Amino acid sequence: MRKPALMLLSLIGLFDSFYLSYKHFKNIIPPCTGNIFSDCGQVLTSEYAYFFGIPLAYIGIIYYAILTVSLVTYLKTKDHRPIYLFILANSVGIFFSVYFVFLQLVVIKAICTYCMLSALVTFSIFGLWQKLFNLEKNNLVIASSSIIYQNFIKRIFFLLNPEIIHDVMVLSGAVFGRIRVVRFLFRYLFLIRHKSLHQEIFGINFKNPVGLAAGFDYNGNLWRILPCIGFGFQAVGTVSNHPFKGYNRIMLGRLPKSKSLYVNKGFKNIGSEKIIKKLEGSSIAYPLGISIGQTNDKKFVSGLEEAIEDIYHCFSSFQNSKVDFTHFELNISCPNLENSVDFYTPVRFIKLADKLKELKLTKPVFIKMPINLTANQLVSLLDIAKEYYFIKGVVIGNLQKNRKNKSFDREELKRFAGEPGSFSGLPTQKDSNDLIKTCFHRYKARFVIIGCGGVFGAIDAYKKIKLGATLVQFITGMIYNGPQFAAEVNNGLTELLKKDGYSHISEAIGVEA
Repeated sequence: MRKPALMLLSLIGLFDSFYLSYKHFKNIIPPCTGNIFSDCGQVLTSEYAYFFGIPLAYIGIIYYAILTVSLVTYLKTKDHRPIYLFILANSVGIFFSVYFVFLQLVVIKAICTYCMLSALVTFSIFGLWQKLFNLEKNNLVIASSSIIYQNFIKRIFFLLNPEIIHDVMVLSGAVFGRIRVVRFLFRYLFLIRHKSLHQEIFGINFKNPVGLAAGFDYNGNLWRILPCIGFGFQAVGTVSNHPFKGYNRIMLGRLPKSKSLYVNKGFKNIGSEKIIKKLEGSSIAYPLGISIGQTNDKKFVSGLEEAIEDIYHCFSSFQNSKVDFTHFELNISCPNLENSVDFYTPVRFIKLADKLKELKLTKPVFIKMPINLTANQLVSLLDIAKEYYFIKGVVIGNLQKNRKNKSFDREELKRFAGEPGSFSGLPTQKDSNDLIKTCFHRYKARFVIIGCGGVFGAIDAYKKIKLGATLVQFITGMIYNGPQFAAEVNNGLTELLKKDGYSHISEAIGVEA
C-alpha cells in the first residue's frame, strides 16, 4: 500500500503545483481569499511567494515532477538509484515546507490552503517512505558523510596535532552522547538493524559485529554515542590499576600513504578507580568491554610479580564494582611499556592466569594478543589459555613493531626514526589475518575470535570473518574514513553476505580458514 500511496501523493502535489502555476500565469487569485480561515491572495502576492524571482508554484512543479518520475522509474526498473534522488528531493522539500508554513503563520499571518496542502503532501510522503526506503536513506547519509569527511573535515584535521584532534573528538562524542535529541538524530540517520548480523555470544547480545577497539576511548566517555552511529560494541581503555598520563614525547602520528598511525601511548588512562566511579550507576545499552593492562609506571610496577598483582587488583576492582559491562579484555600485547614486563612466554602467562583464576571471574575474558608472534608462539599461549574456564576468546591483534613491513611508505616511516612506538592500520593487516586463521583452525570449538587490525572497509572486515573472526574491531579505519564508518561496514557486510548466499553472519565464519 505504501508505494501506491506515495505515487498518489506525488501526483496530488504535482496537480496542486500545476493549478497554482496556471493561476499565477493567468494572474488569477485562487478562490480561497478573504474567508475566516485563509487568504490565498495575501500569501500568493507576498514577496515570499517567489524564490530568487521564480514563483514557488513553478518550483513546486519541478519538485513534484522529480518525485513522480524517480518513483515511476524505480517501480518499473526495480533500480534503487532513483530512490536516492527521491529521498534527497523530499528531504529538501521538508525543510522548505517547514519554512513556508512558518512564514504563513508567523510572518504573513495568513494561510494559503493550496500551499498548506502541498506542505501536508510533503510531510505525508516523508512519513510513508521511512520504513520503505530506510536502507536507501541510510546509504545516502553514509555516502554523503563520507564525502564531506574525506574531502573537507579530514583535510583540516590532518593539518593539526593528532593528539589534540583525538581529545576534541572524544569530548564532542561525550557531549553529543548526553543530548537525547542528538542521539535520536544519529540513530535515525546512521542506524539500521540487520538481522543477519545479530549474534548472541556468551549470553551477550551483539546487534552487529563491529566494535571500537581499545586505545581510542581510554576513559569510558563514548558509550552513549557509539551505538547511535553503528557500533555494536566497544572496549574501554586499556585501563590500568593506577593512572598513566602518557609520555612526554610523540604519542600519535599519521602515515596517510601507509594507511597507518604511529602509536606510543603506553596505556594512557585516568586509572580504574576514576573510571569505575564515572561508569557506575549508568545503564549501558550495548556490550561494553573493559580492557585491562598493567600500570605503565615504574613507581608501581617494576617487575613480574608487581605486574601480576597490579593486573589482579584492576580486575578485582571491576569485578566487584556496579559498572554495567559485559566482558573483559586482558591486554598482554602492548609493545610500548616502560617496564618491559611481558606475558608472551608460557611460564609468565601461567602465573598471571593462575592469579586471575583466584577471582572466580563471572564475565568472559578475551586475551588481546600481539601480532608479531609466530604461529607456534601463539599456539603455545593458547594451549595454556584453553585450560582456564574464564578465558573465552582472543583479540587478534595489536600494533605492528616490524618496521620492515611492506605496507609502509619508507619516506613516511623516516619521520618516526628514533621513536620507540609501533604502528596501527594496514601494516597490521596480514599478520592479524594469518594469526586469526591459525587460531580458528586449531581452536574454533574453544575460543571466540575478535579480529582487529587493518580494517578499512567491509571487505576487510568480511575477510577476517571468513578467516574465523566472529567479531571485528578497528580504530584507524574510522580515523581515515570518518565517524560513519561503522555503519558503512555493517551495510557492506550485509551485501557481501547476500552476494555469497549467506542468510546470517554465522554461516560465513571460518569458511576460508
